Amino acid sequence: MENDTTSGKLMNVIKKLSNQNIENVKRVEELENVNKELIIQHEEKDKCASELLIANNTLIIHAKEKEKCADDLLIANEELVTRNEEKEKRVKDLEEMLFIISHLERKHIARILGLSNLIEKGKNTPEELEKEISHIKESAIALDEYTREMTKFIEKLLPPAMEYNEHAQ
Repeated sequence: MENDTTSGKLMNVIKKLSNQNIENVKRVEELENVNKELIIQHEEKDKCASELLIANNTLIIHAKEKEKCADDLLIANEELVTRNEEKEKRVKDLEEMLFIISHLERKHIARILGLSNLIEKGKNTPEELEKEISHIKESAIALDEYTREMTKFIEKLLPPAMEYNEHAQ
């Protein structure tokens, strides 16, 4: 009987071990499945990391392009400001030129016309005639002077390639 009991105990131990072995095999299969799943997740993570690196590099390139565009806009803005200042100076210069033409030159032209009318009437004494011709000469000299000043003034306004060439006269 002792053999039967020992053999029964042995059978129980073998059954227990067999059950444990079956459970261990199941756990190993589960662990292998989990390991495969972890490998897949790791590969997906690596793929996402690569995609993020590419996206990050693209963003860096875009940021550099944006900085260059911003720099280009600043340069363009500075050029516009400079051109606007030049334009304002030209307008001021043109206003000055208009003043010279409308006031100073017109004064002498009106004087010459008035004296011409007096001479045309023919009621002048030789002294008056001499005086009127002298005034016409003074006005003509003043007009010549203003014309020379105006030419110099206009030369300053023109770009270098368009400057008036006095030697061409």
